Formats: sequence, C-alpha cells, structure tokens
Amino acid sequence: MKNGVLKIVSVFLVLLAGFISSYLFFKHIYTGAPDVCSTVFGSSCEGALTSSWSEALGLPLGGWGVLYYLSIGLLFFIPLFFGQEFSSISKFFIFILSFCALLAGIFFIALMISQPTLFCPFCTVIHVSNFFLFFLLSKINRYGRREFSNDIQSFFRSGSIKKLFSSTGFWKALGVLIIGFFVLSGFFGLRVLTLKAAAAQKVDFKKVFADYDKEPVKQIRVNTGDVVLGDTAVKMVLTIFSDFYCPACRLFSSETDSIIKNFNKDFAIVFKQFPLNTDCNHSIGKDLHPGACDAARASLAAFQQGKFVPFHNQIFKKGPKTNLIDIAKKCGLDLQAFENFRKGPAAEALLQKNIQEANVLGVNGTPTVFLNGRQVKDIRKGVIQMVLTRELSKQRQPG
Repeated sequence: MKNGVLKIVSVFLVLLAGFISSYLFFKHIYTGAPDVCSTVFGSSCEGALTSSWSEALGLPLGGWGVLYYLSIGLLFFIPLFFGQEFSSISKFFIFILSFCALLAGIFFIALMISQPTLFCPFCTVIHVSNFFLFFLLSKINRYGRREFSNDIQSFFRSGSIKKLFSSTGFWKALGVLIIGFFVLSGFFGLRVLTLKAAAAQKVDFKKVFADYDKEPVKQIRVNTGDVVLGDTAVKMVLTIFSDFYCPACRLFSSETDSIIKNFNKDFAIVFKQFPLNTDCNHSIGKDLHPGACDAARASLAAFQQGKFVPFHNQIFKKGPKTNLIDIAKKCGLDLQAFENFRKGPAAEALLQKNIQEANVLGVNGTPTVFLNGRQVKDIRKGVIQMVLTRELSKQRQPG
C-alpha cells in the first residue's frame, strides 16, 4: 500500500476517533446529553461512562483521547512546518504515544470482555482505531521497536546529551516544550470544563421540590402479581417503571438499594415492567433493548418464588448478554417452576397490563419514578431520597 494512502487512512482514523472522544467527553460531563451510542448501535455507553474506570487523574477518558489525538496531530505535522530536523524526535514521541494507546486499548477491551456491563461500542471503535494507528504510523514513519531502541541507546552514549545544548538540539527541545505546553494547556482546559459541568449539574433541591409539588397525582393500581417490596398500606409508595436492559435503570438500581436500606419501614416499592423491546411493547417506535421482554417475564417468575431482588441485582450486574437460566440457577430458583411461569400466560398478561398502565400514565422512557402518584422527574443520585425524607417529615408533623 502506498504511503499516501496510509497517511489518508491514518488522518481519517485520528479524526474519527478524536470526534468520538470529544462526544464521549461531552456525554460524560453532561449526563443529560443525547445518547448517540444507543441511537447508532442500540447499546448505550452509560455503563462505561459512569464506572470507576471512566476517569484518570480527574479527567474523563474521553478527554484523554482528545489530548492524545491532538498530540499525534501536532507531532505528525510539526516537521512539515518547521523542517525535517524535527522528524526524528517527532517519530520518537509518536511511537511512544501510539504504543501506550495500543496497550490501553488492549487493557480496556479485556476489561469490557470480563465485565460486560462496561461494554461501550464507541469506546471499542476508538480502541480498534488505536490498534491500527500504531501499525500505520510505524509504517508511515518507518519507525518501530528497533529504531526506538537505537534512539534510546544513542541518546545516552557519551557526548549525545551535550547535543541537546547545540543549536539544533536547542530548537528540537524547544519544539517539544511547545507541544508539551499545548497538551498541558489542553489538559487543564478540559479539567476546568469538567469541574464547571459538575458544578452546573449540582442538584437544586428547592427546584426539585417545587417541580414535584406541581406534578398531578395519578392513580396507579397495584395489580395481583406486581412486584411489591413492603406493605402498600403504608403512606409512602414508590412506583418504578423499569427495563432490565436499560443502562439508566442499571445505574438507578444502586439508588433503589440505598432507598430500601434507609427507608425500609416507611414505604413500599412497586416495580412495574416497561421493557423498551418491541417483542412485547408495541407502543415504542424502535427496538432499543432486544431481549428485555424475556428479562421482564423472568423477573416476574423469580418474584413468584420470592427471589426478585437477587434476580434483579444479578441481571443488572451481568448485563444484557447474560443467560437468564444461569441467573435463575445462581439465585437458587426451582427451574421447572421458573420456566413454566415465565413462558406461561400469567407472566405475559401481567407484563401487558404494566405496559398499558405505563402508556396511560404517559411513560415513554425508563426509569420513570412516581412517589404517591406524583412523578419525580429528577432521578439523579440522592434526589429520590431527599424527596422521600421531605414527604415523610411532612406526614409526621402534627395537625
């Protein structure tokens, strides 16, 4: 393949991966940004963007991607603008950076394979691009492991370090420092954007309470067979319309666990199914989460044996690719009874009743949460608990 073609392919990959990195950075710092990943691939990147692996040194990995592709671009074009004397040092640093990106890609792909909930289609595109970029750039620059080793050895030979202070060496060092300055400036710039975004998204509880009070109270029935945790005779009932293959629902499940732990005796939770899967939900225009209907029926079957919570937790832990029978075994379910119920008419009838209720209530996404019939639209971490605390304190006030 001609060098010109290799350069075109490399530029395309840098631009593509740089654009995706910019989107992932934006999506990370602004959680309400459009989920392009789900639209394009039918699978969200939320699991990866909200995991403990999503940041390094306080900067989202998408931001590091932006800095990497900017650095590669600067190093690649500097010899064209400042002369070929910069070529050798440019190749040296391109090799180091692209090799580090290759290793990072291998690590994160292995991580996604070992933890399916972290799977991110856009991230995979970036890692695959980095794999090809390493070999393409090495081919274009005619610079590989052998040349890198030779440069390291020659640098430390007697008298080589003195060349740094020669006229040519000085300008080379200055060029590297200028690139470093731009990259460092980029790092701090992106870090400031991250901190500003976090501050802008700080929860305004006064507004949350005001919005909640404005919501109309809707009648939500508890059907025979609905998943209920607690006694619905209590004054506080939290109703959650959920989808087991929805990344936002997976994130919210940790909040649900915290609510159960902190408010166990004061309220009941009713879980209702609204899978965004056209196999059973014909009210949605696009099949966003294939297999979610099967997962919903399976959870209802698990509830029949009193094992909804462990089954619920395992599905969210394992992700969409997991085998429902394997989860049932792990939860200690009677497999014959489990299979009979989830494939029987009762599970389907209850699932359809939940979907119809959701449509009447105006539910068009998941998770959708109601407290005593009023929708709580802000479901960020801690918000539901604050609304619950406020409502409980109002009920306990005398008179």
